[in-house]
Amino acid sequence: MGTLHYGLRGSESNDDGTFTEQEMNVVAGLGLGFLSGATGVGHIGGGEKGYTAPWVVSPEEAQARFEIFKILDIQAWDELKSHGEAAECFDRLLDIDFLENLEKKEWSTNWGNWSTEEFVYKMGYKFGFERIANFKKGYFRKFIPIHSEHRWHRDGMEKVKRTIVMLNLQTNGRKLEDEEVEDWFTELQTDAWNYLQQRLMPNSMVSERDYNYCEVAGYYGVFDVKIDEKTNRLTIKERLEEEHEN
Repeated sequence: MGTLHYGLRGSESNDDGTFTEQEMNVVAGLGLGFLSGATGVGHIGGGEKGYTAPWVVSPEEAQARFEIFKILDIQAWDELKSHGEAAECFDRLLDIDFLENLEKKEWSTNWGNWSTEEFVYKMGYKFGFERIANFKKGYFRKFIPIHSEHRWHRDGMEKVKRTIVMLNLQTNGRKLEDEEVEDWFTELQTDAWNYLQQRLMPNSMVSERDYNYCEVAGYYGVFDVKIDEKTNRLTIKERLEEEHEN
């Protein structure tokens, strides 16, 4: 990333006394700068000037991210806390009024913000999704990739994908006689396929193009499946034995 930049980007000062002298050790401290990178909180909310970015982290979500980071890695939290003279007030980062003041004064770093999905994905794979799921009565639960929360969900969806592939092979690409119904069914099937693909992958980490292709295991072999961008239909090709072996 290069040099880490952090501080108040709005008023450029604390002349109005929003923060105490001890709190400014946190606001302008290296510990908060590194915590920003570890939790994907590069700025909070929109600020008085309506700061915009692809992902906005509210004071409430920033509080939740900092809280769960402390719970999951207390050693790292204590190390961040020890930078400079921030230790006395570092835990103020868990107080909503302090975070609202950071929003008001437009504190930021050049780490940038993560989406909630990306935060949950990274924390979950590092510390365990079950710990994420149980935090604050499931605050982050709906953002957990479904394949990581319940293995039977993933298995069930994989079976649905294989069923779609085998039904397409069984009909041998035949179209319905009614063109309007055929178009409706094609769109329905493609939407269903995309839904399955996206739910089986962490959606904040995979580009849209990657959803269009996958491998599906059949009874006798492996099939390459993708969506034809021109026709919006599934194209299915059985992989040759030598390709499968490679």
